[in-house]
Amino acid sequence: RPPVRHTRCQSPLSSFASKPKTLRLAQPQKQCQAIDLKGFAVHSPRVLAWARVRILLDYRPALRARTGVGEYAHQMASALARRLTPGDSLVLFSSSWKDRLPAGVIPGTSVVDARVPVTFLNLAWHRLEWPAIETFAGEVDVVHSMHPLLMPAERAAQVVTVHDLYFLDAPESTRAEIRRDYPALAASHARRADAVITVSESTAGQVRTRLGVDPTR
Repeated sequence: RPPVRHTRCQSPLSSFASKPKTLRLAQPQKQCQAIDLKGFAVHSPRVLAWARVRILLDYRPALRARTGVGEYAHQMASALARRLTPGDSLVLFSSSWKDRLPAGVIPGTSVVDARVPVTFLNLAWHRLEWPAIETFAGEVDVVHSMHPLLMPAERAAQVVTVHDLYFLDAPESTRAEIRRDYPALAASHARRADAVITVSESTAGQVRTRLGVDPTR
């Protein structure tokens, strides 16, 4: 077994066309994983010769109206799908009681569409950190959340996304789980994540100073 390599993530997502660098994702208690996402503007890692990587991306923000974070999720998934290396795969995850995510929404990807109310699943994930994503999707190597809170995983490397810290600056203007969970949990989840992606250098600076995330992450 190769030695555990430390996670490194220190530049924001700015362009899918930027020069690839190296990111290795691992947790001491989880199987060491690496992924190859050429053009994934944060960093682009090398694939271990023996590894085929299965990446799961939280596509729920794009399930109905693709505005804001939803459009970001869709464009992120589309870019990753175009840059997968042979043998690797991208899974789009969705959960809803009534809305279904059609297969083929993004060519080259597969879909895991759980018939679970999103409000119920968010409450269980945020407050209980249960059930693990593997319950729905089987074994995956990387799980990528489109918001600051982790998607629970048994072994997969966990990536979170921070678009801004509005939930800390004006919590009275937010609602639902953003108001209930983000202010209380975002800092601890971001510090525990294998990698933190931000959409601007300004947000990256705030994540380091206000959420206490190590600059090397």
